[in-house]
Amino acid sequence: MDKDKILNSGLSLAMEFGKNWLQPIQSRLALHFPYLSSSELDEYNFICKSAMDFSNKLVQSMVEIKGNKLSQKEWEEKVLLS
Repeated sequence: MDKDKILNSGLSLAMEFGKNWLQPIQSRLALHFPYLSSSELDEYNFICKSAMDFSNKLVQSMVEIKGNKLSQKEWEEKVLLS
């Protein structure tokens, strides 16, 4: 099992726009990885949702501090240190 591949797919599904925006990913992730158990699918859903929540909060806090003067370099450094 390639955990990185599953996590990347899960995050992609979690960020999907349209009718699936902010919807649980378990059923869609199961189509790509049918061997995952329900508890594993729930765990990947939780991890991906947590990553999105963390990222959104980080962006909001950095924009409040830096506004539109936030550089890509500052963003990358903050993300890598978090």
